[in-house]
Amino acid sequence: MIAIHASPSQAVKEINALLKVYDVTKKHWGLEDIIIAGDFNADGDYVGNSDWENISLRSDRRFVWLIDDNADTTVGSTDYSYDRFVVAGKKLKKAIVPGSTKVFKFDDEFQLTYEQAQSVSDHYPIELELSGEVNSKLQRYVDSDIAITVKQQSDVASVNRVRQIYRSGARRGYDCLVKKVKTSMLEVVASKYDVTDVVKSLRKFQRAFPQVLLDETIAVVSAYLRSDMFSKPPYIYGLMTKNRSSTFDVTVTCRLQQPLTCCVTVKKKIS
Repeated sequence: MIAIHASPSQAVKEINALLKVYDVTKKHWGLEDIIIAGDFNADGDYVGNSDWENISLRSDRRFVWLIDDNADTTVGSTDYSYDRFVVAGKKLKKAIVPGSTKVFKFDDEFQLTYEQAQSVSDHYPIELELSGEVNSKLQRYVDSDIAITVKQQSDVASVNRVRQIYRSGARRGYDCLVKKVKTSMLEVVASKYDVTDVVKSLRKFQRAFPQVLLDETIAVVSAYLRSDMFSKPPYIYGLMTKNRSSTFDVTVTCRLQQPLTCCVTVKKKIS
């Protein structure tokens, strides 16, 4: 790691000099994976918009700047992105946990007054997470999935609508299972695996079995799919939680006894 606290009046010059510092460090230590971090004073009157095109550390494609230019790293009424992480090296870039780079606003976290916060620092800390080495034993013995379930609150109009699912579901390509309590049928579960277009699959189910799934249910599922929850799984230390597949398992579960409610579960394998 290379640390810097740039002089405000010399910020552009000193940030530019970091390129040479990186190259010398790389040659001396024989490594390319380096974090440059600290108070760059890289905003406001010290580094203006017109200065960036002359800063080689910014234009050199070997480097990635992780704190956004619009981020506020200063305490109080000021709004400047002074503090930065700049990273270089393929391994290091790959090791940064997606979404982990942020500004820690400790005054909000601990409900501090302006005076209390200023007594700590006039800058907010910046933070990032680095992924650790994959634990091969953990990887062998643990599988993980991410799933959402959307439950309908209103009943299906008729139990006969639900019965059609297990009567003709297999012919329509669904893996159907009827759950029982003793001899009484409780619910039917219809599943499709390795689905690439979840919404299209649910619309097809809706046409095959009318008046079972609501449009609103499919709309909520669609909203979750458009969010980051499936594409950016949380990082678990030692577990390789990468986006391994672009397919989903889709399950529709409907009760055969009152209340005649249904739910949709969408699941994706993560590790």
